[in-house]
Amino acid sequence: MLTPITHPSLAIAAPGQLSLKQINQSLSLIGSLDPLKFYLVGTPIAHSRSPALHNSLFQELGLPHEYSLHESVDAATAITVTKEPEFGGASVTIPHKETIIPYMDELTEEAREMAAVNTIIPFVKNGRRHLRGDNTDWIGIKSSFAARDPKGTGRHFAGLIIGNGGTAKSAVYAFSRMGVSPIYVACRSPEKLKAMSKYGLVFISSEAEVQKITEGPAYAVSTVPGNVNLDSSVVDVVRAILSVPSSAVERQFLEMAYLPRETESMKLAKSLHWDTIPGAVPLTQQGLRQFELWTGFQVPTSLGRLAVG
Repeated sequence: MLTPITHPSLAIAAPGQLSLKQINQSLSLIGSLDPLKFYLVGTPIAHSRSPALHNSLFQELGLPHEYSLHESVDAATAITVTKEPEFGGASVTIPHKETIIPYMDELTEEAREMAAVNTIIPFVKNGRRHLRGDNTDWIGIKSSFAARDPKGTGRHFAGLIIGNGGTAKSAVYAFSRMGVSPIYVACRSPEKLKAMSKYGLVFISSEAEVQKITEGPAYAVSTVPGNVNLDSSVVDVVRAILSVPSSAVERQFLEMAYLPRETESMKLAKSLHWDTIPGAVPLTQQGLRQFELWTGFQVPTSLGRLAVG
């Protein structure tokens, strides 16, 4: 605060001016900036790109922190990393986004609305460390669509969500913030999303029900993990919904799984002439918000694209 600072791309105007990276590196060297450990918890995560994203950002800003993977099959195992003295925060992925909630001391309004957590933020209260559960998935979804439609035009059109897990809840919340309505849902177990019905969900379980849709969706989000195959009946319903004409000039299909790069759902959407957005885009967008929540630093989106790309 109140420290003379320069941008690394600019010439130093006066002696003593450092870049943000150099300032953080100096603070680390003199012991004023402790190295922290950050984690991704969930399974399967061996091929996650999150370490590349966050460690690149730490390096770019001169922070001495480290982001690594913590493979965990249940929430009780996942939460053990928060007990470490150097714990700085965690990303939460499947299958823990809902089961991790009981371990949180408090939830943000967004996490409560979605009943799903993808970000753990430690904070000190009354001399004791507490855990705050937040959710940035919805920001990744909303920002991914906004990047293709910066003026936000046409957001009153209908939307489609494929899946019923914690990420699907984030998609519902993102659509509600975008003004998308109605929100069609294609999944095997609609009861898992019943709590989100206040957002105007319309569950579609058969091609016969699709025939009643007069205005097709302009926005679609697939929240199915990349290693999970959709039931053939769900695929038929999704194909039918995506085929219903929309008055929107462009139709955007967002994939939340980033491996494989082109999922079966994306291939289906492409075959029906949808503009597809790969999973690396929402991963980056939500990850940048996580980074800001953990560190207090704002970073250009271009750095996130560089880290993931």
